[in-house]
Amino acid sequence: MNNFDLTAEEILEKLDGDVHRLRAKPRDRDYDLPSFDHLGSLNDKWNLPPSHRKGPIKRFADFALRKLFLVVKNFMGGIVSSQESYNEKVASQFATVTESIKLESERVDSEVSDLRESIAAVVAKDDVSIDYFKFENKFRGSEEKIMEMQRKYLKYFEGVENVLDIGCGRGEFLRLLKEKGISSKGIDINATFVDHCIKANSNVEFVDANSYLIGLEDDSLDGITAFQVIEHLDKKYLIDLITLCYKKLKKGACLVFETPNPKALSVFVNSFYIDLSHKNPIHPQALLFLMESQGFTEAEIAYTSFVKGDDMLKYGDIDDEAYRKNVDMLNNILYGPQDYAVIVRK
Repeated sequence: MNNFDLTAEEILEKLDGDVHRLRAKPRDRDYDLPSFDHLGSLNDKWNLPPSHRKGPIKRFADFALRKLFLVVKNFMGGIVSSQESYNEKVASQFATVTESIKLESERVDSEVSDLRESIAAVVAKDDVSIDYFKFENKFRGSEEKIMEMQRKYLKYFEGVENVLDIGCGRGEFLRLLKEKGISSKGIDINATFVDHCIKANSNVEFVDANSYLIGLEDDSLDGITAFQVIEHLDKKYLIDLITLCYKKLKKGACLVFETPNPKALSVFVNSFYIDLSHKNPIHPQALLFLMESQGFTEAEIAYTSFVKGDDMLKYGDIDDEAYRKNVDMLNNILYGPQDYAVIVRK
């Protein structure tokens, strides 16, 4: 029997025996130790558990406790077993759902990828196949020259983080943004341009604009640019592009579309029809109308690429005011700005 099975009566008896043994020993001091006999009634006054009492009550209590323990154990075992079974079923269902979501996600990603490639192929298709990279180098100008021409647009993207350059070409504007510490991405449907940009450490993807924008979250872009791109597009594709740009731009974000200026007739003689992939010249007022109809505001038209004075009509020796006015009007029609950009905000 361990100490935890002793009753109060047994403890008192043990203490009383210790006292008698001490009294029997010789003492050099004359004092009496008290007797604990009168404390025996404590065992009757305290409501001790039956298992701590002697006799049949203790045996019955021990038996009852063992049976109760078995009942509780079996009962709790059933609960635990049911919970474990439930947990296993939930975990199994969760794993099944997770696998289904994964497979569905992979299927959707595959379909989107195929769609992007097919759309890019359709947009890129032309009856005349040319090396457009060589064409750009010959007729558009050097990359350094284009970077200087595009530098004026950086002011519209100060303090932003996520700019998309549609039809990024050789990546001139991407490099300008990088110089300013502005994160950006370019997209193009010309594989040679994409490879060229990747070699220059620019973030570029081979995909057409609309299929790429469809896959983005709404209100996710801080800016969009498209330099010398929209004249290559069918009208419906262009309208869809403007609609998607509006959806994907954040509130207050800027959109810049630059294109040849059909108001200057020399554009058609000198540049527009040189590019066999050009489809539609777009009047600045028509483009502005499309932008404003979609909901864009703060619109402005910036005319660029001015013709040098030496290449325009001269007054000669005639000092007539009406004559000079007519020459100016004719110069404006013939040799006006070769490009323009519509700049708007969402």
